[in-house]
Amino acid sequence: SRGALLSVLEDEQRTSRALVRSNRSLQMLSGSNEALIRAQNETDLLKEVCRIAVESGGYSMAWVGYAEMDEAKSIRPAAFCGDDGGSLDWIKLTWNESDPTGRGPAGRCVRDGQPVVCEDVQADPTYYRPEDARRRNYRGVICLPLRDGARTFGLLNLDSVEVRQVSAEEVELLEDLADNLAFGIGTIRARAVKERAEQALVASLHEKEALLKEVHHRVKNNMQVITSLLRLEASRIDHPTTRSVLRDMQNRIMAMAALHEAVYRSESFSRVDLAVYLRQITNQLSRSLVATAGQVSFQLDLLSVAVDLDQAIPCGLIVNELVSNALKHAFPAGRIGEVRIELKESGPGEVQLTISDDGVGLPADFEAVRAKSLGLQLVSDLARQLGGRLRVGPGPKALFEVTFAPGPK
Repeated sequence: SRGALLSVLEDEQRTSRALVRSNRSLQMLSGSNEALIRAQNETDLLKEVCRIAVESGGYSMAWVGYAEMDEAKSIRPAAFCGDDGGSLDWIKLTWNESDPTGRGPAGRCVRDGQPVVCEDVQADPTYYRPEDARRRNYRGVICLPLRDGARTFGLLNLDSVEVRQVSAEEVELLEDLADNLAFGIGTIRARAVKERAEQALVASLHEKEALLKEVHHRVKNNMQVITSLLRLEASRIDHPTTRSVLRDMQNRIMAMAALHEAVYRSESFSRVDLAVYLRQITNQLSRSLVATAGQVSFQLDLLSVAVDLDQAIPCGLIVNELVSNALKHAFPAGRIGEVRIELKESGPGEVQLTISDDGVGLPADFEAVRAKSLGLQLVSDLARQLGGRLRVGPGPKALFEVTFAPGPK
């Protein structure tokens, strides 16, 4: 009969429309997943998903809103695409059930955490402004919750100009889209939190580095002030032995100040290049103790070795004491000579620091002198502090070797 035929045609048309809508939902889901992969920030992601819903899904408007935890339990629109007629600028959405605007599809979606399908909002008494829907000719509305575990933090709202008879399959596809969007939002937020934490950490490290640089710079300056005071005091004293002691103290302090200067100029606050540090100490001693230019030359053969600050100071003081002794005792009466300082590998995980000269050599009673000399006693103590081994000689020429392992003892 004609009636039966019309019924069959209507069923086919409904099936065809449902199939079209399902295909559009699949396209939306696919496009949104691609947007999730490309998204660099949250705002761009929301706008792109709304655009895909309008252009691929065939909706008149799509918008994303976030459920606020304020007193009004408001829903804040965060992004949209399509013809909103300016409504998102002035409507006061809420998910508060006691408020009339909270009883519509959007409020129920957020409150219950479940999709809400309104086939025709113009006939829905719960819709917050049915006259606005009639003015813009909006009929079907689908609200999809954005969930983070058990918490619903927002929704994706899809508006259509046609009455929507949505199948369970289409709702399931749209739920997948909303869940993927929620996951993407969470991922972007987590990444943003991580980036902010990393930026804060980097800023904190830069601040601490600047502070440490300032500390080392101030310590070096304070040590220079002390050496200047010692120099002034020495200039007022006529006793040669006392003046010599004060000068030795100045050189020891300057050796330690040189380390702080090296750290201040380096990129590391835990380790220093021992070769650079020892070269600086040698230059200071040459300017301070060599009375006649060209009388004593220095030959430096220094391997670049990074050591902890706790090892750099003993090494610097050892070089200071032994070079000072050589310059004071090895070249009497204007004798010309050479002081040699070497730093090289001596075995697996060990380096050897050698200080020697071609001066008059060690005295016959060297061991007795060594027992009375503060400087030589310091050398023995500093070698032990390094966890190293001190060797003197062999032969009458002055030669001192300290072997140690760079790194924690």
